[in-house]
Amino acid sequence: MNYPRVTVAVVCFNEERNIIDCLSSLLDQSYGPKRYEILVVDNNSTDKTRQLVKGLQKKYRQIKLVVNKKRGIAASRNVALRQVYPESNRRTQGKLLAFTDADCIVPKDWLSNLVKGYQKYTVKDQKVVAVGGSNVPPTTSDYYRALSIMLNSFLGSRGSVQGRQFKTDRYVPHLPCVNILFNKEKLIETGGFDEKLGNIIEDEDLTYRLSQKGYRFYYLKNAPVMHKMRSNIHSWAKNMFTYGKGRMWFLQKHPEKIHLYFLVPIFLVLTFPISLPIYLPLIFLYAIWISSKNEHLKLFPQVFCLLAVTHLSYGVGEIYGMVKGKN
Repeated sequence: MNYPRVTVAVVCFNEERNIIDCLSSLLDQSYGPKRYEILVVDNNSTDKTRQLVKGLQKKYRQIKLVVNKKRGIAASRNVALRQVYPESNRRTQGKLLAFTDADCIVPKDWLSNLVKGYQKYTVKDQKVVAVGGSNVPPTTSDYYRALSIMLNSFLGSRGSVQGRQFKTDRYVPHLPCVNILFNKEKLIETGGFDEKLGNIIEDEDLTYRLSQKGYRFYYLKNAPVMHKMRSNIHSWAKNMFTYGKGRMWFLQKHPEKIHLYFLVPIFLVLTFPISLPIYLPLIFLYAIWISSKNEHLKLFPQVFCLLAVTHLSYGVGEIYGMVKGKN
């Protein structure tokens, strides 16, 4: 195996509760400290995030820190993509750029598995420009276990890699930037992330634009990250509303991607008094089935609630995004 130089980028805003856990896991990689660097792009945090990163910098030269004052994840990802370090007046080293989020913890062999997968599948198919894996919730509570069951189902995540745990490596139409390794040159060629999208769906927009150029993406079964997702059903509902809003902005930008399954949550919300007697029993039975299949039948009430909240909040977000639009 060759060991190319990799930049691992972490974009963050007010992540003082999570940044140490994330960076500690990145520092503990089996890939070897001289083979990768960690670039933290802080989106002008107002808490102690930068102080904590600077504290680690004193011990680990691998860590670089840059502050991006333009608000938005897309803008911060572009900083990671194009960053020139003032002290050396050079771009980040190597052509491989990995992303994970500040609220993630990566396993020890995460980067090694990403690089191995990238080398394996780019040899087989030169159109592959990125590989990545699952992002899964912690297993620290019944709520998170129910969330994992819900997301690892078609009605929970619509077949997206987001939350899914496929059993084989495979081509996928999209890989989220919570867990991905890119060919940096192809990202630059495509123009980087669309900063007009701000904090929402910027990664899917980028991978779609890459796919329009004929590039492809490969899911790796052995490269998951643990993602500290929203920890209660109220915050999960707010997050799904945001995702629904972003989906509609994405469809307004790319109307050719409109599909029936994106319209179902809208229909469900608009016809809820009529659809309720059909929808709820079906989702109830589905929650029992997937909970039983995962050998956690006792969790089906929480799985049922999460499915309903996900679909309804997403639909409300889509309606909001359609009415308000994105300037």
